[in-house]
Amino acid sequence: MKINFTKKEYRQLLDMVFLGGWVASPHREDNSSPYETLSEKIYAHAKDFGFDDLIVYNIKHGTILRNRQI
Repeated sequence: MKINFTKKEYRQLLDMVFLGGWVASPHREDNSSPYETLSEKIYAHAKDFGFDDLIVYNIKHGTILRNRQI
């Protein structure tokens, strides 16, 4: 399946994913939420839309940690 987003829609999706993760596991610093895999898939496209400055990458573990800001 392929879903197309405009830049504006993708930015809104980043916000929704960030907020959803924050609500689902607000006190977890270890990124072990069951939603992390899906969040990482969405965050992985941030560079394609010009929003890579909003994402924090964990170079050591090769993972995407979170959305920097809303």
